[in-house]
Amino acid sequence: MNYRQYLTISDKKRRELEEKRENYEKFSSDPENARPMILVFTPVQRSCTVREMTHDPRKMLQWGLDSIRAHLMTGDDAIPAVRVEFGTGQVAHAFGCGLYEPENDMPCAKNHILSSPEEAASLPLPSLTAGRFGELEEYLAFFRENAPDFVRMQIPDLQGPFNNAHLIRGNDILLDFYDAPEMVETLLQKVTDYQIALARRMKTLCAMDPDFFCDWGGWWKGSGRISNCSLHMISAGFYRQFVQKYDQQFLDAVGGGRIHYCGTHDNGLFDAFFSMRNLSGVDYDGAYHDLWELSEKAPRNLTLLQYMKPAQIERLLAGDWPKKRNIILQVSAGSAEEGKDLLRRLRESMPA
Repeated sequence: MNYRQYLTISDKKRRELEEKRENYEKFSSDPENARPMILVFTPVQRSCTVREMTHDPRKMLQWGLDSIRAHLMTGDDAIPAVRVEFGTGQVAHAFGCGLYEPENDMPCAKNHILSSPEEAASLPLPSLTAGRFGELEEYLAFFRENAPDFVRMQIPDLQGPFNNAHLIRGNDILLDFYDAPEMVETLLQKVTDYQIALARRMKTLCAMDPDFFCDWGGWWKGSGRISNCSLHMISAGFYRQFVQKYDQQFLDAVGGGRIHYCGTHDNGLFDAFFSMRNLSGVDYDGAYHDLWELSEKAPRNLTLLQYMKPAQIERLLAGDWPKKRNIILQVSAGSAEEGKDLLRRLRESMPA
């Protein structure tokens, strides 16, 4: 298949994409003069199973291009990018965990490799091609060679220091905070060191912009994302005491980035995020956290991405938008036509 012909765009669309990228860059440099961005997700018809896709770079590239086409059809603010999709267990797998590969869901960690906290001290750092990372490099090379020239390379899913430590040790890490806190920090430091090395490697392999990176449809200041899903299981106090320093190490080492948090509780967690250096954005679930409240608390140059719920969308459509301009709203629609209509109405309701 000629992938460059499989998905093409007009010169007008290229100019529009460049304008969107420039607006994203204002989020960190001139947020008051930026406009909010909207990502519309609609159903995508797939030609293969997830498992088939994750073992064939041709099918994976087509998968990514089909997703891009869906965004182009609605005309939303997504920056076209493709990612090597090996799931959430890649770093844990490199350390020695198995991979569980469902037929129609992304691969994930299958088991834990540390039976006691003390084993963290002798855990070796993997090579940068351990697990499936060698294959990942091959897939990325295929993507760079074959993807249309307007499509960027998105960073792989490297998760975050605590997410990966949790996968490597299992739920016993929650007891280790009490019984062997020094071993928790030993494990977190090793995972952080490995993730920093990986992120620097991926910056080269993805031919990334020196100051910005593609992720989740957006164009973000920095070079990497920290997925902090497992923070849902610990308090904000434990995050500040044990985990935050490693997130900060990662952000400082790779030139900044953003945090993904899909947990339900806050209790000071967002305040901890907002206090960090080199943090350009946070994405989170609007079912549990409030865009308007967080917009008042977030630093001026920090971008918020919220997955919007129907009642919140109606609030926006009624003209009640936050004052903060550097926000990204993720909405869903049942079809491309529904997505176009929702996007139009949201843009019409947006303050000038």
